[in-house]
Amino acid sequence: MKKIVSQNMNSQKLSSQIVLLSLIFILVFFSGCINLFGSTTTSYYKNDVITVEDYVVTETSPIPGSSTTIKFTLRNNGDRVVPKAVVNFFDTKGFQTDVECKNGNKLNDRACEYTNIPSLDDRNFAITFKIPELKELRGSMSFNFNYMISYDYQGSRRITIPIIDDEKIKQPLTKFQTGQPSIGPITADFDPPVGRTTKSGNQVVKEYWGVKDSPFEIKVNFKQVGSTAVGTVTPTNITAGKASLKLTGMTVDPERTCDFSGTSGTISSKSDVTVPVSLVCYFLASGFTGQEKTVAIDALFSYTYSIQRSETITISTERLANSQTSQTG
Repeated sequence: MKKIVSQNMNSQKLSSQIVLLSLIFILVFFSGCINLFGSTTTSYYKNDVITVEDYVVTETSPIPGSSTTIKFTLRNNGDRVVPKAVVNFFDTKGFQTDVECKNGNKLNDRACEYTNIPSLDDRNFAITFKIPELKELRGSMSFNFNYMISYDYQGSRRITIPIIDDEKIKQPLTKFQTGQPSIGPITADFDPPVGRTTKSGNQVVKEYWGVKDSPFEIKVNFKQVGSTAVGTVTPTNITAGKASLKLTGMTVDPERTCDFSGTSGTISSKSDVTVPVSLVCYFLASGFTGQEKTVAIDALFSYTYSIQRSETITISTERLANSQTSQTG
């Protein structure tokens, strides 16, 4: 009897351990601490937010009087919704065309617009070219069709800067910190105020902080980090007002130049700029009584990113002639 009771107790203990281990596994798995597949979720995101996938040309050497179709998938590799993407075959060499815009809007016979594409989702595009008849051609001819893929996107970045009262301390207790750049083909980084420069061997070490009631310069650098493998990247403009800085614990120095409009709260870029570009402003941090405080800047910027691509087809009159010969034979 004692043996049976002991076995039951051991069985209950084992069951409890299994349940406990299962609960721990579930909690850890969903917290993202365990990666069973060798990568984290963020590894799916790319700075090339919109890419062309599953690219197909149904006939690269069509015969006169036939048709050929170019079709592909637009994929959103970003970590947020793409508000708008447009595919526009702006150079069709006068060919008669028609487009299929699955889950999108047809703008005309050569362009589609897609709105609110979720992160890691797809949209399908297809354009069909009607090939002229033989009598309209001067033998075999090659045509290069050019098209543009444009999409709207948004980026952000945050920095925090220690500000010291240099009558109380000579260096801050906290460190300058910069957040990770946002996903996207355009990113921003900062040149913060240098509080001290030292040298260790051949290495120059810069430490960043500001001083209470003393103007300090901050430079915001916008640069292009998208891959040219997706196509020819056209210059990216950030229009006036589309780059902004949210200021926490600091104000614009009214006595110095600034590429942003406003003095406190959220300030916005004054003019249109083309990436790469740096925008500069001088700031003041005052009105605190302690020996140190931390201020912050949140950069937010919106832009339209455009990629140009092309496809070449060769209309084969020889294939048509060979086909007609074999039919008569």
